[in-house]
Amino acid sequence: MNITFNIPKSFQFSNNTTTIYPAEITEKNPLPSLAQIYGIEIDANDVFINSLWGMITSVAYNKDKDYYVFIKTFQSSNDRNGVSVKTLANCLSSQEILWLETLPFDAIKQKFRYGIPFSGATEYEAYELYQMLHFFDKKEAKNFFNGEIMFSFPVNLKGQKYKEKYAHSKAVVLQKGGKIIYLYFMMTNDNFCNFNTFLNDFSKVFWFNN
Repeated sequence: MNITFNIPKSFQFSNNTTTIYPAEITEKNPLPSLAQIYGIEIDANDVFINSLWGMITSVAYNKDKDYYVFIKTFQSSNDRNGVSVKTLANCLSSQEILWLETLPFDAIKQKFRYGIPFSGATEYEAYELYQMLHFFDKKEAKNFFNGEIMFSFPVNLKGQKYKEKYAHSKAVVLQKGGKIIYLYFMMTNDNFCNFNTFLNDFSKVFWFNN
């Protein structure tokens, strides 16, 4: 992906060479079913966590501030990873159409457990989801990771916890062309209000090279 990776001393990263689930797969924590992945069936804690996040690239833990980040990377040959806007083209602005066609709404829909299950995002679902996203300005994205697009959204864990402790989550998506990095922050009842501080910990950790 042509990315420079700068590991802060306060972080411990998982030691894996292939993609992993956030929680270890065991007899008591089996692979999630398709119904669990799409939120039709809700299981407890580790099974729920794995069904929601799926396979990820790495797990990072900040030992000083006690929070986790699930990291997932994705690269496409296409700069546009969204939906094809047809029916809504006449009622949306050119900027809204660009967002809908560029952002990875299939992945966003799955994290929200939104709309029609067992399918990718429709243009209507994408537009509804688009209105739930918080966008950072271009200057922030440039300074944060030398990228083009940066946005966040909350993730509802439905009362489930990672490691019986981390009960709150927020997603941050970094995008430059077809390269995407997902950061899924996992926080406790005591520290989830410090999300902005945690996000700043990741400034320039990933740097998209030109």
